Amino acid sequence: MKKRLITALFVGISALPAVLFAQIRYVPPYPIFHQMSSVQSGTGYPIMLSPNGGEFWRIGETRLLSWSANGCNTFYGSCSYDLYLISSGCYDVANCGVNPIPLERNIKTVAGNWKVGMTIDGSYVQGVYKMAVCASGSYILCDVSDGTFTVNGPVSGGGGTGGGGGGGGSGSSSTITYLSPASGSTIPVAEQLFTWNSVSGASEYWVQFGTSQGGNDIYSNTTGSNTSIRLYRFPTNVSKMHLRLWYRVNNTWAYRDFFYYLSSLSGGTGNQGGNPWGTAGSISYVYPTAGSTLPSSNVLFVWNSVPYASSYRVQLGASKGSGETFDRNVGNALFANVSGLPTDGRTVYMRISYLVFDNWYYNDFTYQASNVQNALSIILRTTISVGQPVTAPATIPLEANVVSNNAVSYVDFFDGDYHLGQDTTAPYSLTAANVGAGTHIFTAVVTDSRSQRLTSAPLYVYVGALNTLNPILQITPQTNFYRAPAMVVLSLNNNFDPNLVGKVIFYQNGAAVDEDRTYPYQYVNSLGAGNYNFAANVYNAAGTLLGTSNQVSITVAY
Repeated sequence: MKKRLITALFVGISALPAVLFAQIRYVPPYPIFHQMSSVQSGTGYPIMLSPNGGEFWRIGETRLLSWSANGCNTFYGSCSYDLYLISSGCYDVANCGVNPIPLERNIKTVAGNWKVGMTIDGSYVQGVYKMAVCASGSYILCDVSDGTFTVNGPVSGGGGTGGGGGGGGSGSSSTITYLSPASGSTIPVAEQLFTWNSVSGASEYWVQFGTSQGGNDIYSNTTGSNTSIRLYRFPTNVSKMHLRLWYRVNNTWAYRDFFYYLSSLSGGTGNQGGNPWGTAGSISYVYPTAGSTLPSSNVLFVWNSVPYASSYRVQLGASKGSGETFDRNVGNALFANVSGLPTDGRTVYMRISYLVFDNWYYNDFTYQASNVQNALSIILRTTISVGQPVTAPATIPLEANVVSNNAVSYVDFFDGDYHLGQDTTAPYSLTAANVGAGTHIFTAVVTDSRSQRLTSAPLYVYVGALNTLNPILQITPQTNFYRAPAMVVLSLNNNFDPNLVGKVIFYQNGAAVDEDRTYPYQYVNSLGAGNYNFAANVYNAAGTLLGTSNQVSITVAY
């Protein structure tokens, strides 16, 4: 590094604004009293340590700046320094030709936290710079970082393209034209998946939530090239939340503003047991969904990772915190295969505890056990082949396969909300006639002699020409940190007609890893440490490619 060992003339020192630069007292192993002969008494010879070239820092995040000072008693705070950003082509402050950008003056330590991009007057800058530290009041007694570093990322208040309501399709566009859920809608506090269209030429997206327009006091982070993100546990003390969705094209950031209303916190997310980590440090996702009925006596439970958690313990029983049915420490695994669950319809309590820095915390969840005595199931079928286009007016044969421990009273058939008819004798069937063009969602509802009612899974039938699809790939759990081994579930959202699909092929780092021919088309895997890119192709029954999903990228670490 180039040094300037010339006695400097010092000028008046301004006070240090606490909002910009939080001072950190450096305590050496012993007081340093030696003063350099070529330096004014009380002033050290600065050497820039960090940043020193090659860093990529985002605007608004907090980064530690540090430098060393020879011949200065930093223990007693007798030295002071000024910090500057200078042009990437400059090698010193005095002869740069471009005015240096002051970050702070009269700093009496050798380290401090910088809100990246913020200058001494409170404005923000971005670009490629070098960092310079100087003796206060001097452009000569300075040291400059060996290389350049980059300041990049969204800056609140600039580059906007206006607000909008999230409508239209989910294809590529020059701006954000599609957002789900739509702007202005009400979303749950517990959990929400946000998806948007890809912007033509965009290399990165940034999601920013705040209590005011353009604010980031709730959440602010990149999604990389992903056009979706799942967030958990929004604040319960606000009713309206603002979203600023950034996109970067050719290293220029632009944004659109949206807003949502928050509903009250509903069940299914568990109860925190003294968790100090806030929204990120808790079990906010479990599968099967909390509050649901368990399918059988053998169930695979999956949950999201908790930052810094080194171990998980799973307990299931007849009361909160009890473990008479299952009680096991599963290490750092994010799943537990539990057998021997009750099948009498009772309430089952599950507690997942996690160890963070020698302290245990937990979340509680409840389920309803399956009821074998009142078992009832129904599957709706049609003889139309999967992927076969049907022209209007169409005739759609429907048949309901019912299994019940009790007598079946009748089965009702529906096209959407329209009641098609009823059948009281097995085999339970009905033919829908004169079905018009479009996508039709057929269901069947069985009622048994104990007045139990159960609705079948929907049966999708498309009447008309075969359309191409725009499937959206999503990952569960969706979190900012995946700890190895990470159990993940890749699935497609429901923006397409499953009746058109013959198979889905999932790709991991460009290689096909799974082929699923049955709805709901999922790929489950336990991942070790590494970088992963996932995508999926959707085909019809004839093997014709209908659509390719977006790419989902994650990093798994220990």
